[in-house]
Amino acid sequence: MPNDFFLRLPASTSNLGPGFDCFGLALNLYLTITAKPLSKSSEECRVRTTGSRENAALPTNATNLIYRASRET
Repeated sequence: MPNDFFLRLPASTSNLGPGFDCFGLALNLYLTITAKPLSKSSEECRVRTTGSRENAALPTNATNLIYRASRET
């Protein structure tokens, strides 16, 4: 069975004012994703939120982009 793997993705501002896609700003914020392959599971993928957004009403089904990417991977 493969080992767990982690992704750490930096946050950024999308566009700053009139700079369109030329100006951006790096932020000291990150999204950390931990993936744990399971050998035997009835679910094809499971998403769980932890940290500052743990109690937020974020989708954990196929409407979640991380869910879809994990399922395809």
